[in-house]
Amino acid sequence: MNHNIRLDYPDERESLYSLDEINNELSIIGTKACVLDLNDVSEELIQLLNKQTLSKNEKDKIMDHFLLPIDKLLNIIDDAGRKPHVEGGGELSTTVTTFGYSYPQFYLAEKGVDYSRFDNLHINISNDGTGVDEVLQFVSGKEFVMHQYLPDKKVLKVHFSCADEYTGWIITYNGKNPHIGSLTSASIGTKLIVQVIGPKEWEMKYI
Repeated sequence: MNHNIRLDYPDERESLYSLDEINNELSIIGTKACVLDLNDVSEELIQLLNKQTLSKNEKDKIMDHFLLPIDKLLNIIDDAGRKPHVEGGGELSTTVTTFGYSYPQFYLAEKGVDYSRFDNLHINISNDGTGVDEVLQFVSGKEFVMHQYLPDKKVLKVHFSCADEYTGWIITYNGKNPHIGSLTSASIGTKLIVQVIGPKEWEMKYI
């Protein structure tokens, strides 16, 4: 049984622990998770991934290593069975006007920080209704929880943890589909690199 990923249903069905079975459930909405092999990462970087706090320079080093070019992002999106919302992927650097900051973003779960703004189902769209495509790399930590809204209005909850310091996750999903990416239960020091591509500016809208 894989204890590093678990899909919980909103009803009495038993949870899933198989990555293939979980991806099959998520495929209807174009969401997919893949194991991220970190064995080719330098020991210096592995040491940074193991730290609970980081300086700006250390965060920049991690970002520089993990940020993906547009062609790789498009391959990940295609592998999940989706077409990007913007032909060719759109902008690599985008701004969520709701909060006034830009993506890509590096998230580090820190003690005492309130991440609850992410804990309500929301969609990410531009003023003209164009959605975004999201690709995140979960590179360190435990208990990142993703909620995905299905066409039947049920919500699947997927729990992710890194098996060890050399194994992470790549997760992609449609930002226009209601979702949550929660760090509220994450272990201190959990690290995510999130890329959101598509229209240059977009809003987070709660549903």
